[in-house]
Amino acid sequence: MRKFFYARLAADNLKKNRQTYLPYLISCSITCAMIYIICSLSMNEGLSKMAAGATSTPIVLRFGTYIAMFFAAIFLFYTNSFLMKHRRKEFGLYQLLGMEKRHLARVLLLETFYTALITTVCGFLLGILLDKLMFLLLLRIIGIVSAKVPFGFHICGEAILLVAAFFGIVFILILLNAVRIVHFTKPVNMLSGANAGEREPKTKLIMAILGVILVGAGYIMSICAKDTGLILKFMLPAVLDVIVGTYFLFIAGSIALLKLLKRNKSFYYKTRHFTAISGMIYRMKQNAVGLSTICILSTMVLVLISSTSCMLLGAKDMIAKSVSREVTIECFLRPDEEPECVEKVNQYLASKGITPENPISYSSVTAASFFTDGKFQEYNFENPRRSGEPQEINLICNEYYAQLTGSDIKLEPNEILLSSTEEFPTLRQQTELFGYKFKIKQLIDPIPGFNDQRSGVAVVVSDVETLRKISKNHGMLLFSYAFDMPVEREDEVFGDFETRESGDHTLEDQLSFDFLQLKNEMYTMYMSVFGGFFFIALFLGLLFMLQMVLMIYYKQLSEGHDDRRRYIIMQNVGMSLHEVRQTIRSQILTVFFLPLVTAAIHTAFCIPIITRVLSEMELTNNSLIYLILGGTFVAFSLIYALIYALTAKTYYRIVSTNAAHA
Repeated sequence: MRKFFYARLAADNLKKNRQTYLPYLISCSITCAMIYIICSLSMNEGLSKMAAGATSTPIVLRFGTYIAMFFAAIFLFYTNSFLMKHRRKEFGLYQLLGMEKRHLARVLLLETFYTALITTVCGFLLGILLDKLMFLLLLRIIGIVSAKVPFGFHICGEAILLVAAFFGIVFILILLNAVRIVHFTKPVNMLSGANAGEREPKTKLIMAILGVILVGAGYIMSICAKDTGLILKFMLPAVLDVIVGTYFLFIAGSIALLKLLKRNKSFYYKTRHFTAISGMIYRMKQNAVGLSTICILSTMVLVLISSTSCMLLGAKDMIAKSVSREVTIECFLRPDEEPECVEKVNQYLASKGITPENPISYSSVTAASFFTDGKFQEYNFENPRRSGEPQEINLICNEYYAQLTGSDIKLEPNEILLSSTEEFPTLRQQTELFGYKFKIKQLIDPIPGFNDQRSGVAVVVSDVETLRKISKNHGMLLFSYAFDMPVEREDEVFGDFETRESGDHTLEDQLSFDFLQLKNEMYTMYMSVFGGFFFIALFLGLLFMLQMVLMIYYKQLSEGHDDRRRYIIMQNVGMSLHEVRQTIRSQILTVFFLPLVTAAIHTAFCIPIITRVLSEMELTNNSLIYLILGGTFVAFSLIYALIYALTAKTYYRIVSTNAAHA
């Protein structure tokens, strides 16, 4: 009987603490299921075979698996800390009744074992049950709707082993942390743990000022990052500054603000304000960490979902702007070989019963340069330090520019048109290009089907001879032939994606070309990558919201127990039940909607970086971007309000019931 004592005690402890443990078990099970699903999908060999060009999706999902594991480990540790705090008095009482710390460690071991067993078994069952549904959803997202998916459940043994090992390691670390807390904390301190932190915190002015500086610096970097180089340089520092600054502002800035309100006697000495503000001041330090974490999670959800939604919904716009025709063939040819190339392609298409529609052909030159002193000079790869930052430059003649755009601009031999997504502050009207002097007649928009699909600068010169003259010493002449044709016959004419990747394409004996680009395949590849990112964003968003629900629930629970005695005292000195409820409502509305407001501000300052990153990917439809951002925030706000309404019932029940029976 004695050897089962600790096992029964551990089981009874979980039952008695079901109000706190049940949400934790549900959260862990759902997290386990989500990580198993995304891991199983990344290992699903059939995914990359469903459509040409969809090979990127498993790689993206595998990357998402590791990100999900990283955040899941942090959240499990964080939520477990609430459980340990809630049960400190219980552990202290056990020790006062004669239980040694090694016995408590055994109980904790068994409780952790039960928790791990329940959550992993339930998580794997739920994951296996939903795996096929998520697979179909992923196929739908990346645009594969005609694939035949076999019936039945899909069980990935490798994913089960990987996820089981991950959760095993996490629960072992959680157990060691719990044992550490019990071992190094005195029983008296455990019994008085509920009353800790009741002293009014000091105003940490330096931390508050530092928080303002860090958040402001992050905002400034977001606004000032106007090109790809600056975005890559500033993105990580900006994110870290905002995260650390948010914690500083919530910890120190919130206390400073509450004390400022406290000094305003006309505002402070009102029943509702007096109780709410004084209560928040006394525990703002412990509240601030949780609230700032909720704020960061909310910002992550908003940015992830909105940016990946923009990529997914704007994929067609990106392709339409970057590729002018359904098929583009590119070859490095001499000028006298270009007509023969077009003739060969047309003959081959005619043999298949296809007539090319909307054909265009043009030559271009791509070269590496660097910009200095208002001039574009040839980049020296042997001495890169002397050359500075490399800049890709693409040249086309005015005749071909007119074919691509329908422009009727006339150029003199010494005139050029210039297009660039980057700014050159020292650029003058009179400039040099590889030693040739030109006058910039006009700055133009990116050229559809030309420099939209290439980074760098596009230059339109007056004629083909100028283009050929530059190509002799400063780049290779690339001939492009683009046209439209029926999409459904592309594999028949050009071979499928996999055979072309291996070099065994259908045109091998008919025509040698250096590059072949099919708009439909490009769209499939875009959807494969963007769909994978969107799927991961959905999973991470759900994971963040799940942990946010749990954090808010535990915060409402701990707040309710902490406030119970205070409200009983307030009723005993004459405060009505109606006034108690008003005070409760004022306090929790202020505390729990502050992270949402701050997250909205953070997201608003993220918009410049989001729009610039998307513009680099040829998505320049800002009205679509703003619509998606606004819709995402509205949807998230409604979900957040629902979370608040559901978890607030726990707080009201604890505080109001006890206050009413005081």
